[in-house]
Amino acid sequence: MGILNIIGTKKFTFIEIGVQDSIECNSTNLVLNLNWKGAQFEGCKESYEDGKKFFQEKNIKNNQCQLLNKFVTAENVNSLIQKTKIIGEIDFFSLDIDGNDYWVWKSISIIKPRLVVLEYNSSFGKHNPLTISYNPRFVWNNKEDQRFFYGASLKALEKLSEKKGYNLICVDSKGINAFFVRKDLMKNIALRKMKSEDVFIYNKDHNDKLKDIKNIVKKYNLLKV
Repeated sequence: MGILNIIGTKKFTFIEIGVQDSIECNSTNLVLNLNWKGAQFEGCKESYEDGKKFFQEKNIKNNQCQLLNKFVTAENVNSLIQKTKIIGEIDFFSLDIDGNDYWVWKSISIIKPRLVVLEYNSSFGKHNPLTISYNPRFVWNNKEDQRFFYGASLKALEKLSEKKGYNLICVDSKGINAFFVRKDLMKNIALRKMKSEDVFIYNKDHNDKLKDIKNIVKKYNLLKV
């Protein structure tokens, strides 16, 4: 990851929440190719089992990557991370749970990542700080326009991360992930703090059938944070 090359690494450790089958998630490359250590959380039992098989095939041991079948909420996230013993300053944190992303990130206090990657919902537009209301049992429903109801807008994550001590740096080219760097690491480096309006990208694959974002926002009574 180019950003990690710029800001540097300390312990080569990570936490990733929401990894599906672990094959295409953000941290698996760090495990397979760079010998990092960390923990991955996945709430879906079937995806977790697929991830276990993948790790077995790749000969990834539990002491290198702890793969945990846990449904993460704002209430349990810190205790779950505590049990991995990967706490304090870590190099990389990623969150993509298609739901309470804003609220889980807000609650996290036990780790101090250098680089943070958060999934944002481009369906909520680029100007307003919007998120779904907190529901600890929320599960994404991939049906009709309900598939647009999850997570938080880029502006909401930018504002929250700013309060937590992180600057927005960029988003990926597909309009899915946003990258944040801890403020104390931004001195005398090439990275610049960006505004969500300037880097926002629509996820075209996700929004190709979306006709009216305002009606979706109104229908689901999103919170402005």
